[in-house]
Amino acid sequence: MKSLVLLLILTYFIAINGAIADEDNKKNNDTTLTFNETMETEVTPDRIYSVLSFIVKDKNVTKAQKKLNSKMAKAVDIAQKVEGIKISTHNYRTNEEFSYQKIYEMGKTINKRVSDGWKVSQDIKIKGGKIKDIMNTTLKLQQLGMKSSSIGFYLSKDLIRNTEKDLVSKIIYSVKDKVKNIQKDIGAKNYLIKQINLNKQNNYRNKRSYDMNFSKSEALSSMAAKSPTAIAEEQTIAVRANVTVIFEN
Repeated sequence: MKSLVLLLILTYFIAINGAIADEDNKKNNDTTLTFNETMETEVTPDRIYSVLSFIVKDKNVTKAQKKLNSKMAKAVDIAQKVEGIKISTHNYRTNEEFSYQKIYEMGKTINKRVSDGWKVSQDIKIKGGKIKDIMNTTLKLQQLGMKSSSIGFYLSKDLIRNTEKDLVSKIIYSVKDKVKNIQKDIGAKNYLIKQINLNKQNNYRNKRSYDMNFSKSEALSSMAAKSPTAIAEEQTIAVRANVTVIFEN
């Protein structure tokens, strides 16, 4: 409750100060201008992810699951030995497969649904670290018997943060250049940057600048002799800002 009261008092204090400042501007005939600036740049993603899967078939569901579990344990062990790589497993599935066979019964031919056994599968996703390490690990997992289903690139938090910081600096420099020219034109004694509102609406988490998807017939399998070739597409990072400046006359 004390925190709420303090917040209300602080909000009221800021509002009163803002109102006083605006009133002072009118009395002093100061000029207030708002500059809308946008800066953007193209960056190459510095992170990559790779998704692979094991598929095991057997007449006995228990045997199929044991085989898959053993294979996945080996795959995780291989990936864990590479520094900087993050590992996660997904989509553990157990499905019984069926087919239809023509059977002659009671003087006629019928299509009978029969079990072909069980299919058990699971995905592993590796990401982070160096791009070269991810690709080499992908090759090792393919040689273990895994099939690649997707490879894609994304931006690291550090790259996003540093790029946005650089763009904000460029926006401030751009506004200052314009302000100095306006200051001379209107003969203002001084200027004050009152407020900067930033707008960063880029959804980097859901954007994939490059993605290779493989169908069942195209899946890269253990026959691969070298790691897949993947080249990242540049992605746009943009920062928009509203900068309010007071010119003192």
